[in-house]
Amino acid sequence: MRLRRVTVPGQRTGLVLDHGAHKVTVSEIARAAGVGKGTVYLYWPAKEDLILGLFARTTPSAMCETVMPIHHRHGLIPHDRPLPELTYAAHAVLTGFGVALSDPATAVFGVDDPDQVLADTVARLLEPPVAPSEQAIAAAAEETLAVLRQVREAVLELIERSQILQQ
Repeated sequence: MRLRRVTVPGQRTGLVLDHGAHKVTVSEIARAAGVGKGTVYLYWPAKEDLILGLFARTTPSAMCETVMPIHHRHGLIPHDRPLPELTYAAHAVLTGFGVALSDPATAVFGVDDPDQVLADTVARLLEPPVAPSEQAIAAAAEETLAVLRQVREAVLELIERSQILQQ
């Protein structure tokens, strides 16, 4: 059951973006996730908690799942491996760096600039063999920003609705 709990938030944000936080139902999200409505309520007691869980996660998996397909479509990341493998690898690297940065014991490694180490590692993993065109970069940036704006609007809508309900 834990696997399903982890996969529901990252994979179902599209429903909220398509319908809006107010209109999407828990049943629709559960159906899209391949679980029963009751299963969703085992982990998220209210629709608002579920939707906040969809977007409030700033984990690498959520960003990888949102941004990687866009960058892949526009040739900003390699096509030599399947997208799920690249997404998994990027998630693993970013998660590992997140853990390392939050663990004081990693200071013993003597890295002066962990941000640069992360940037270099991600570049080695995701840099395409041929530099993408400026047009491809601009198109990917525009599409990524549009998705992030949708996420922002959905979260703000949910927050506003939650505040109204609390009054």
